[in-house]
Amino acid sequence: MNDFASAPKHPSGELLAFLLRPENQHYLSRFSRRSYKEKNLVSDRQTPMGAVFVVTSGRLRVYLSYEGREFTLLFLHPGDVFSFHSHAMIEAKEQSGILVADLESFAEILEHFSSKLESRI
Repeated sequence: MNDFASAPKHPSGELLAFLLRPENQHYLSRFSRRSYKEKNLVSDRQTPMGAVFVVTSGRLRVYLSYEGREFTLLFLHPGDVFSFHSHAMIEAKEQSGILVADLESFAEILEHFSSKLESRI
């Protein structure tokens, strides 16, 4: 069983639920899966920018570090989307998993996902 086998319970998880549907496996296959133990860095200043990720499990802290001080910006939970676009650091606060895609692939998937949402309205 995958670490993200069940659908998320909050609205920001609709994209993750979309990706997990059997008919959308071709979209899911465009992501790489990564997992992190508690306190591991998901991103730091050396991480290449431009990739987008979806949190599949756990809890991640996004923060800035400057002159020995850390400033927490937000926490990410399953279903949340974030990108490696800034100098923010990302730390796993517990065992966590993410799906990572390049920006171009993510944009194509998001366009298809958005059209599916619009058709429901």
